[in-house]
Amino acid sequence: MITEPEASVPVLGKETVEVYVRHLKSCRNKSAGKQHRKCGCPKYLYIYRQGKVRRVSAKTGSWTKAQEQADGDSAAVGPGAG
Repeated sequence: MITEPEASVPVLGKETVEVYVRHLKSCRNKSAGKQHRKCGCPKYLYIYRQGKVRRVSAKTGSWTKAQEQADGDSAAVGPGAG
């Protein structure tokens, strides 16, 4: 599903991969927002590439592991690729 970028997730350039969290109803950090790193709620990747937006599950509750996936996805595309 392709949707428009959300105001809370900045589009940083032509190609962007950012980590964000979708808090569970039971999370006590829910009010901390999408950039809160310290809870175990599911992490997602916001991917903006070639004018299209995708949101993909990182399949982890770890911000560090999700960031590694984001960095790997960014590197796989690289400048000038695509």
